[in-house]
Amino acid sequence: MQKTAPPAIDLVALEQLCQQQLQERFPQMVPLQARCYLREGTLVLTIEHHPPVLAYPHQAFRLFEQLLKESGATAGATGLIYLRMQGQQQPYAFHIVKVKSPTHSAEDTSELAAEDEIALDDFEELPEARAGLRETPPEADSQPSDPPAWLPIAMWGTGFGLSVFLLSLYLLSRPCVLRGCPEITFARQLAQQSLETANSPPSGQAIIVARQQFDRSLRMLRSIPSWSGYRNEAQALLAEYEQTARGWDSLVSAMTTAARAGNVTQNPPLPPARWEEAQQLWQEAIAQLQSLSGESEFGELVQRKLGEYQRNLGIVEQGLALEREARENLSAAKEMAKTAEVRQQLATDFEQLRLAETMWEQVSSRLQSVPKTSTAYTEAQDTLRGYLPQISAVRDRRTQENAAKDDIAKAEQLGKNAKASENANQWSAAVISWREAISILNKISEQSFFAPRAKALTKTYSTELSQAEAALQTAMKLQQIRTDLAQLCTQNTKICNFTVDQKVIQVYLTPTYVYRVRTSAATAQSKRDAKTQVQLLEHVYGFERALNAISDRAGLPLVVYNGSTVVQTHQPVAGR
Repeated sequence: MQKTAPPAIDLVALEQLCQQQLQERFPQMVPLQARCYLREGTLVLTIEHHPPVLAYPHQAFRLFEQLLKESGATAGATGLIYLRMQGQQQPYAFHIVKVKSPTHSAEDTSELAAEDEIALDDFEELPEARAGLRETPPEADSQPSDPPAWLPIAMWGTGFGLSVFLLSLYLLSRPCVLRGCPEITFARQLAQQSLETANSPPSGQAIIVARQQFDRSLRMLRSIPSWSGYRNEAQALLAEYEQTARGWDSLVSAMTTAARAGNVTQNPPLPPARWEEAQQLWQEAIAQLQSLSGESEFGELVQRKLGEYQRNLGIVEQGLALEREARENLSAAKEMAKTAEVRQQLATDFEQLRLAETMWEQVSSRLQSVPKTSTAYTEAQDTLRGYLPQISAVRDRRTQENAAKDDIAKAEQLGKNAKASENANQWSAAVISWREAISILNKISEQSFFAPRAKALTKTYSTELSQAEAALQTAMKLQQIRTDLAQLCTQNTKICNFTVDQKVIQVYLTPTYVYRVRTSAATAQSKRDAKTQVQLLEHVYGFERALNAISDRAGLPLVVYNGSTVVQTHQPVAGR
């Protein structure tokens, strides 16, 4: 079939008239811009206006149809009107107009395309049909009479003819039966526009609108009847588009699945089950995209979305891993806390207590490692607060035991120092060290693990202290003896030398002293100086008594030598 010839009308005048009439009838569309042009024999009117969309676009379509008829368009001419908002590439509604033929009073089928669907206008009842259904005028004779025998046959023939006429009218009124097939052209344009939108969509909603637009093209092609001369072309194009429609199904299904996955991960933190659900949905969406051939009409969009979905899957998997790790740390901390509590209660020495403290530290570390972005965070913090008394108790006990351990070490070192002092006969230093060591040991608690060791050392050190104190007393006594002897032996002249130990006091008269005494005695005797002789005797007896007194105080025997000859001995008398 040949395409309809272009209508012989003034496009500029029609454009101005349409813009003027639309501004007057639809002030809500102002400002608007109308543009008329011819495309493949079809008169196209594009109307652009500011938002919002026109609530009842069919009113504008009817006005355009009326103006097209009044402009002198030839019968059978086809017009197409688009409505779109400024700044948008795609129209939100369009309408196909066919100028009626004088031989037909029924309006041709019109298709309205809005955002959601395409609706076909109802057919008007033909005048010929109405004429065929007019009532038969009544008979002049009002008297009842039997109907003629031919009347049923005539009524049946009239009904059959009317049915044939209406059926013929329906068959001829279907798309692409008379005067060309603009539906195929429009279907191609819709499909192409939808695919262009799909590969560079401004938003996810644009994909849905583009899919609906592609479905409109399919419905247009399916509406072409089998008796149309364009049936084969429509079916070939339909087969191609149905293959593309399966790709659309996978694409829209993938995007719908992705939207569900995005909704699942709203308002984190999320439990592992939610992350796993989102992970499965993203994997499904990716698999659906991968099922589309890289050479399909959606290749560009598929590759872009694959990268986006795989990144989102990676984020979800990170969230799932974090949540699982947080749960594992929480569970492990609880189990470890049970073991630490038992070890703490049953610890019998410092090493076991330190092991219990180490386990509590690991419990605390695991609970503190649970991130705030996980659902386990609040539970981990509550659990940690519940463990704090036990953690504090084991730390305090370990501090006490460390102090006791250090005290034991200090006491043992003081004991070593005391022994060294004793070996040097420094009994005062030894006594001080023993007393300090015992004082340190007495501070160790009886509940300490080191209490048995402290008690054993205290007992040993107490004995050592007693011995050191006795030795100190002896040393002090000997020192006093030496002081007394030094005073006795050293007067105007050196009388004697001495040695003192724990067994005996030995005094050695100096030769000078012995000589002077003997000389003085011999001189006094030769001169018969009794007084001097008495003084010498009192001096000698006084010296002896002084030595004996020192021996008695020290409790040590006394031996006095003149040279190598013993001139005096004395055994100490108890109680003096």
